[in-house]
Amino acid sequence: MPTNSDKHPLDHLNSRSFQTSNNPITSYSQNAEDIVINRVFSHQDKGFYVDIGAADPIINSVTYLFYLKGWRGINIEPQATFFERLKAIRPNDINLNIGVSSKKALLSFYQCHTVNEWSTFSKKQFHYLTKQGANFSKLKVSTNTLEQILDDHDTPHKFDFLKIDVEGYEEHVLKSNNWKKYHPSIVLIETENPLQIDRFMSAHGYLKALYDGINIFYVDREHSDYLSLLQKPANATDNYIPYQFMQLNEKLNLEFQSKESNLHKEFAIQYSLVDKELKKTQLEYQKLHKAYSQLIHHPQPSRQNLLQTLLKKIKKTPKEKIFTKEEIQEKITSVKNWYHQFEILPGLITPGVNDSSEVLKLLDLPEDCSGLSVLDIGARDGFFSFELEKRGAKVMALDYVPKNTTGFSVMAEILNSKNVHYVQDNIYNISPKKYGKFDIVLFLGLLYHLPDPIKALHIVRSVCSNKMYIETQGIENSFLLPNGQFTPLASISPILENIPLMQFYPKHTLNNDPSNYWAPNLICLNNMLEETSFKVVKSFVNGNRLIAHCQTDDYSDTENYLEMALGIKTPKLW
Repeated sequence: MPTNSDKHPLDHLNSRSFQTSNNPITSYSQNAEDIVINRVFSHQDKGFYVDIGAADPIINSVTYLFYLKGWRGINIEPQATFFERLKAIRPNDINLNIGVSSKKALLSFYQCHTVNEWSTFSKKQFHYLTKQGANFSKLKVSTNTLEQILDDHDTPHKFDFLKIDVEGYEEHVLKSNNWKKYHPSIVLIETENPLQIDRFMSAHGYLKALYDGINIFYVDREHSDYLSLLQKPANATDNYIPYQFMQLNEKLNLEFQSKESNLHKEFAIQYSLVDKELKKTQLEYQKLHKAYSQLIHHPQPSRQNLLQTLLKKIKKTPKEKIFTKEEIQEKITSVKNWYHQFEILPGLITPGVNDSSEVLKLLDLPEDCSGLSVLDIGARDGFFSFELEKRGAKVMALDYVPKNTTGFSVMAEILNSKNVHYVQDNIYNISPKKYGKFDIVLFLGLLYHLPDPIKALHIVRSVCSNKMYIETQGIENSFLLPNGQFTPLASISPILENIPLMQFYPKHTLNNDPSNYWAPNLICLNNMLEETSFKVVKSFVNGNRLIAHCQTDDYSDTENYLEMALGIKTPKLW
């Protein structure tokens, strides 16, 4: 079998084609070991490898990249499940369902059911992993020396590379080879005893090239010119993509195509239904109009009967309800607790405590919201929900109280609302899985009522795909003193305005309201928004309130720690 190309493996470095190719290489191995080795053999179409502890034929395989290039070799794997997959997927290789040890024997093999790749012939490794909670079963497996295995299969004496991954049994495997007879160019060993392995390999004519945190790469002294290619772990200049990313990308593409196909089908069905209804309605109006225009041709006695019939029909057609001023006033009075001030007619204003129209001016919301989705968290009477509906948006108004306990139902009826949907829920229950994502999120007058503001902002970010507007209590001009009086924060010390601070309000201390918890200064609000992956476009103090316009930002490197702190992710050791 050919083991070396006619070209020297370093010849292609002058072109640097291995770094600049537009087609990335797929890495199948656990730590991109195949990419590192491929630097030496990138222009070699044929070669020979020996893989001891081969495991899966594709996933985490160091040799599959080379198999796809046309290389062949020997895969040694004692686990039956992995061996069957090797036979099925790597039929052109020599696949052996045995182990490697210092002699031909029947040895105890500890098969791990927690992680298959932890299976081992090493009794020491078995005891260690059992103490860590791993679950094993013991069985007898045939073994042979590496030298005998290579003899039995006419292996070239100087083949390209040997990979050893045997979970603590490396020394037994290494000692079972005749290194004067079989001398691979590169040896890759996963080990937890690097000093002992280094001494052994050095004594048998090998130079250490790289330790990548899991494996050690050794190079035959005769090929010391390979060292420069093997001394760095896989990196961006290698132009590679991990196999897991390829799998995930394919899965996402399939899911996307499936969802898109289903959406097209659903749209076609719904369009057909709407089209039928529109045509039906249009036809009815045409009939009514035609019948009305032909009344003049009927004799006078029958005209009245026909007119009454047409009047009954037209009354059944859907149309907006128009309320009188008296009816509106009656509906306003039916609501006990108003929060927002709506000016429904000139001079006819709901008795809310929030000067909604003034807040609206400060928010500077988009004038045209056509086709946009909006989430209004803490919607109360729905002033901002109905305002953005008027500007063309489709709105979900969310609050933790039933809508008939606020002015929402009354205003929806008065305004003939069609595109505002009320949901009763708590902010801490919101998720993109439950409600999807929204182009605009309104988070007005709510933050200081929440015991965990950072968690709330994290949740808001998860459902926001573009813009977020926040308004809340602040402490710049209204820091609460122990005597119950308010004072500007700078009056205590000017430096405090430049330090991120929040004031906690225990029990009824702020406005005699037990639902008030926290109020930040402006720099603190900005920092909290940035911490939860928002970009602050504009923020300012307005009396005792703070207002910020935000844009979603890329998730920062603190996102993992935040999710661990919030209990969303399970912490991992690092």
